[in-house]
Amino acid sequence: MTALLAEPIEVDEQIDGCCPQRILIVDENELIQAGLRSVLVDAPWVAACYLAGTAQDAVAIVRRHQPQMVLVSATLSGRSGLDLCRLLKERMPHIKVVLMSSEGRIPGALAAS
Repeated sequence: MTALLAEPIEVDEQIDGCCPQRILIVDENELIQAGLRSVLVDAPWVAACYLAGTAQDAVAIVRRHQPQMVLVSATLSGRSGLDLCRLLKERMPHIKVVLMSSEGRIPGALAAS
């Protein structure tokens, strides 16, 4: 499922010295998506917040909307979150990518993906 969840604002406008960011949240769990979105959508530095439930949807959103930041769940069906992070960094190194995990430690998160 993908959706634009915040009205974009002028990205040339600076807020507290930085340009507002377009953010993509990639997670299969709609509750996690909604929770992260609710925190981010009201932040003054967020221009738009997009959602994707799969790596395939995420790649399509990145191509279309060119977010500056992507938050990726380590565990996704199909292509893993770690694979998606690698793909994004290879093809679009300017994008900030954050790998998220509910595992208590990094080796467990990487083993899960």
